[in-house]
Amino acid sequence: MGDAEVPMVHGDEEAVTSAAAPTIDPRAIARLRRIGGDELLRRIVDLYLGESGARVDATTEASAAADLDAVEAAAHSLKSMAGNVGATQVLELAADIELAARRGGGDGMLAAVARLPQAQQIACEALERLGEGS
Repeated sequence: MGDAEVPMVHGDEEAVTSAAAPTIDPRAIARLRRIGGDELLRRIVDLYLGESGARVDATTEASAAADLDAVEAAAHSLKSMAGNVGATQVLELAADIELAARRGGGDGMLAAVARLPQAQQIACEALERLGEGS
């Protein structure tokens, strides 16, 4: 979305749940809104939409190059970003990838890396749909 304003969902957590469950954890959205209102929520979602794809690419590229340190670092960064917006599938995959890279990689890591781009796309679409509900 870049510099475009991300419209935010207004209303209760049930609306968030029905719009994106289980891809986006409504508690994460509510927490951001509680901490800094819609402005903070908009900034964090915008950051996720704008930057998380590069983290997915970095994870995938590092995995293809068998650079486990880079895989671990990229997955850790993505895990943090996903946690901020409640992108549960991305968060779980990134955590699995990070741990697997730390333990030497393997088929489980490669399988999780292969699923990451689709999970990321689904999370971004869900976050964009949340904005459409405002």
